Amino acid sequence: MQKPSDSLLMIMVHIAVALLLYGTMMLPRDLFVRLTLEDGFIENLGAIFLLAAAVAYFLLFLRATWFKDEADQNRYQAMGWRYAFLLLAFVHLFGFGEEISWGQRIFGYATPEMFAERNIQNELTIHNLDIFNSWTADDQQKSGWARLFTSKHIFLEVFGFYLLVLPLLNKYSLFSRNLLRRLHVPVPSIQYGWYFAFNLILYQILKDFLASENRVRWGFREVQECVFAYILFLVPFHWLDLHKVLFRNRRN
Repeated sequence: MQKPSDSLLMIMVHIAVALLLYGTMMLPRDLFVRLTLEDGFIENLGAIFLLAAAVAYFLLFLRATWFKDEADQNRYQAMGWRYAFLLLAFVHLFGFGEEISWGQRIFGYATPEMFAERNIQNELTIHNLDIFNSWTADDQQKSGWARLFTSKHIFLEVFGFYLLVLPLLNKYSLFSRNLLRRLHVPVPSIQYGWYFAFNLILYQILKDFLASENRVRWGFREVQECVFAYILFLVPFHWLDLHKVLFRNRRN
């Protein structure tokens, strides 16, 4: 079990990483723009975080002894518990694929016609289809009900519920706790929900002060997405003992 001082240190480290990423806003404008271009450093860093999270969840699916907690190891035999981690692995792998446009610009293949007709960025991604994108084909920002069903809001709604609401229900509602256990839902630590909320609030505070130009505001959103990806990367390590993965099971 982690000591309180260790937990506090880790919280400070994670907040420092978020602040460091947002601190790229203080760099010269041209450098910041280059860092936040499509397929630039910030976007690729976020993609790596999502891929690493997918790998971590897949490891949790594979072996009981890689869990930190003995109680979690005992629950491993429940197939629903195991396949919940496999589902999370695929969700994050999907996010990774979307971030890199499924390798379209890496391998240079053309956008299929059915996507080209409906994709705002003319690429092979689902989150940029006109129905999910925050902007319409004529560069108008969506509002009202249409905005709630954009990819960004769906992401905030789903992961806000999973990281913040679910842990609170699990802690304070006996009915919810029993239901979640019966359904074999892996509930993350509430601290990741606080990181999630912190990222939302910090972005809202800083964007109006620092991002007045449209291109810079777009880059600032890329930074926010990278911080979200970093938070999602942290979550599986609530369960996974990386030391066991790397060292103790090499002979197995």
